[in-house]
Amino acid sequence: MNNKKILVHLHLYYQDQTDYMIEKLRNITDCNWDLFLTYCTLDNIQRQKFLKLKHDTHFIQVENRGYDVLPFINVIKSVNLNEYDYVLKIHTKNKQKKFWVGEYNKSGYWWRNQLINPLLKTKKQFIKNLKILDNKPQIGMLFSEILCWKLGNSLPEDTFLLEEELKYLNFKSNYQYYCAGTMFFARSNIFKFLQNVDIDNNRFELSKETKTISTLAHVYERILTIAVDEYGYNIYTVKNNFEKYKRLLQNFISQIFSIKNKKENGIKIKQITVLGYKFYINKGNK
Repeated sequence: MNNKKILVHLHLYYQDQTDYMIEKLRNITDCNWDLFLTYCTLDNIQRQKFLKLKHDTHFIQVENRGYDVLPFINVIKSVNLNEYDYVLKIHTKNKQKKFWVGEYNKSGYWWRNQLINPLLKTKKQFIKNLKILDNKPQIGMLFSEILCWKLGNSLPEDTFLLEEELKYLNFKSNYQYYCAGTMFFARSNIFKFLQNVDIDNNRFELSKETKTISTLAHVYERILTIAVDEYGYNIYTVKNNFEKYKRLLQNFISQIFSIKNKKENGIKIKQITVLGYKFYINKGNK
């Protein structure tokens, strides 16, 4: 067994995702690890499921304040980071209606799954990530390639709010990329700055006051990655090629066989493609 020790933080806001999260946590293997579970509400059934997974789970009830970011900061503040080699941070994300993420038009749990699967899709994936941190000392954090975003120039959390907080933390880095969604696997010493600075919980907005942008939690969403560069490490983005392969397969299949309805000079026709050959069927006038 790998002798590395890992602090695992799961923020369980949506209790109905308990089984999904436990399934992912079962893929942590070949190491020692402690589970810190933060939650706003948790019934006894869900609690027992986590105890069955890991009998020494740390249960920490929190306010619904600062999304998943403030609970993470408070967990880090509560432990001796010298006891841990790495930190794994995951959390629940709600099902969403259709939305755009870069070039992808997605819905449902796509965002959550794209964040967590590069970290914990399988035991093999977890071990691969663990070996990257073990064998590449220049790598400080790894996370999903698709959710590696560049800072913009219009949102406050990308500009003046971020600049003010970086100045408060005495950070010199001008790193331009961050993990959108804050699920990552990283070296524990990167987060010691959270223990050495006074970050008042009351600065983070309560849920009823939060917006989708411009909160302090969104500022620290950027800072948690910027800290990797501040302390002299690089990030490593984990590829999840499902979307690319899906598009390639769709394009390949459409070249082998496809049926399209077209209109030429007001006449409806059906275009059938078989192995690159096109056939047309006249469907009549409009």
